[in-house]
Amino acid sequence: MKGRELGAIMGRHSLTVPDLALVMGVTNRSVFNWLSDNHQIPNSVSLLVKAFDQGIITVEWLANNLEASPEDEPPPKGTPAA
Repeated sequence: MKGRELGAIMGRHSLTVPDLALVMGVTNRSVFNWLSDNHQIPNSVSLLVKAFDQGIITVEWLANNLEASPEDEPPPKGTPAA
């Protein structure tokens, strides 16, 4: 999946960057990077977004069943870990 396809799915379902970041357990920056096509969209995210787009799963299911949180994302390179 490329950023263009992700953006189209988000548009069809009126999902904002913060919405997708929340349900995927990533930061807004990660979603912006995916949308810019500068970074690879993880396969797990692609599969979940496509399943959502096809009506197989709901945003509520994603939000309730994914355990990741933005705090779990590693710090950017060159930043000391907390």
